[in-house]
Amino acid sequence: MYLTGLTQRDRLFELSTRWLAGHPRTGDGRFVTEVFLLDPLISRPAVEELFSAVLSTQWAANARQVRTKDELRRWLMSACRQPSERSRDLLSRFRLHAEQYFPTTPVDAFVLEEADVFTAAMIRIKSITRLAEKAARLATARITKEAQTLAVVSDPSEASSQERHVELERQICEAFELGQLRFEREDLRIDDLIGVKLAAPARRLDFLEWAIKAQGTATVVERTSHRGRYNDRQLVVEIDTPPVGLTIDRLLALDWSSAAARGIEPDDLRRAIPQYVESGARSFTIEIILTTWEELLESEFGQGMHEERVLRQRETGLHRSQTTTSVALALTHLLLLAVSPTVEVGDLPIRMTGRYLPETAIELIAKLYGLEIAHSPCWTENAATRQSLQPESTDVGSSLQVSPGWRREGTQ
Repeated sequence: MYLTGLTQRDRLFELSTRWLAGHPRTGDGRFVTEVFLLDPLISRPAVEELFSAVLSTQWAANARQVRTKDELRRWLMSACRQPSERSRDLLSRFRLHAEQYFPTTPVDAFVLEEADVFTAAMIRIKSITRLAEKAARLATARITKEAQTLAVVSDPSEASSQERHVELERQICEAFELGQLRFEREDLRIDDLIGVKLAAPARRLDFLEWAIKAQGTATVVERTSHRGRYNDRQLVVEIDTPPVGLTIDRLLALDWSSAAARGIEPDDLRRAIPQYVESGARSFTIEIILTTWEELLESEFGQGMHEERVLRQRETGLHRSQTTTSVALALTHLLLLAVSPTVEVGDLPIRMTGRYLPETAIELIAKLYGLEIAHSPCWTENAATRQSLQPESTDVGSSLQVSPGWRREGTQ
């Protein structure tokens, strides 16, 4: 994965591609845990400052954290003060059948409103599952391209054979494991680790784009327009990090006692902070979507509903390939390690050349958290193993997160 929203993106890219090739190293677990403990707190002040300026409001006083899509949708319903006829219809349907709108879908997001001008911001951190899935689709696209090229070169008459294609994909994955092929950063580039949606009346969208560009710490590096089930304009924005010295001082002043729940002693983490900040990039990237309230509500309550888009993606041939499953599981394991109570890696359980069912994710979680999970409802632990299955203290609920995202500074 090449996550441009991180300051340590280059080193994480090198690590993740080694993992896909089956080559972990001592220290990988500690580093990936440090990334998702420290990097979100490096980027957060710059994002807060940007949108406090763009929206002319104070983040700390007005931002609210939401953790499920039901909570997010109900906030949108209350924040939309001038709904169109279509929007009123969508919201009415939601009120009647909220259970049909994937209410338990987890999110890691903050919402912020500038009520006087009917403008709102939603800032979310992409979840572990969605990061792994997106990176897996990108990796599979590169592997498929190599396989198609090899098919034409080796035997054009069999280039369209499904069995032949599967075998060629396996050979290409093997070439990556052997170092004969390598992923490039652009192959696995993900710009929306941090994603922002700004909703406003149509007449205000140009002003918001101008306001973003006017900030001295932000540069728009890419601009596209989306047309389809819903419409918006998308900006990829590079943001400067705060000064290194200030960042180090701020991070050292935080309470890091919660790091122990991720397998790192707080004092060890403090000692790692200066080198981590100094060696990182001086900027990071976010994706900003500018849209009207009507289009935003269409994307959350109507024909462009996010969860339905996810389901359609999972039904495509690219997503359903064994290669995609293997890569997604390997990267899911990597990201889960970052939020688990251990930093020990050992042998990697997933290889690109292997064949796995999606249920393997349950085993990955269990091993990282030192848990024994029944494979059958009839399974019963016997007396000899019962004592060994009682952990001294494992608070899975407090340490397992849906995304490697921001948390409130100083909290445990």
